[in-house]
Amino acid sequence: MNHMLETLNSPEATQGGENASAETISRKDVCSAYLAGIVDGEGCIHARFATQTNPKARNRNTLRIAVSVYNTHPALIKRVTECLILLDVPFTVVAGQRAAERPGASVGVEGKGRVCNLLQILLPYLTAKRTQAELVLELIAYRESLATRAYGIKGRFEGMNLQEDETIQKYLKQISAEKRNYANVLNFPRKPNHVFGESSTTLRSPSVLRVEAELEAFVGAS
Repeated sequence: MNHMLETLNSPEATQGGENASAETISRKDVCSAYLAGIVDGEGCIHARFATQTNPKARNRNTLRIAVSVYNTHPALIKRVTECLILLDVPFTVVAGQRAAERPGASVGVEGKGRVCNLLQILLPYLTAKRTQAELVLELIAYRESLATRAYGIKGRFEGMNLQEDETIQKYLKQISAEKRNYANVLNFPRKPNHVFGESSTTLRSPSVLRVEAELEAFVGAS
């Protein structure tokens, strides 16, 4: 995949004597697929309430939605930032260290609009975190619908206690379940040269499927 990204750096790049600048694939397509794979394996999709430290903030408890990638290898962090720049998604980079590990860096995309844009780009290529991404996109859309219904404009939440909104809490509960309660890999046969797992449904745990059914019924009834 890195080779593909390097090859597509030049519109005149060739491979095997033929033009590889592809009418079938673009640099953005390759970056989107690469970044989705990194987010699947090394990333985290955040959705939770956080307390504002600024005492002048209009809403002390805000719904924080973000996507981050943490890794200790600078080459991977470099590639992630290159992809985000190409995809025109703003980001920040923060260095840190976890326990006794080597120092690493976290690339973060925050803000509902930015996260929405990024997840829509990555969604066709995501696997393990696809359902999380879909739920976060639904949560963002629902949150904005509250402001639109109340004030006729997006992003305005004065007087609203989003923490008490049952639908938002249902979404947060299911996103949390998707992050933690997936099926155990030991539940499946591990034959060489065979596709792992039986289906997209059996790869998910019963608890996740139960929470998903509860949310679907709740949203449908509201």
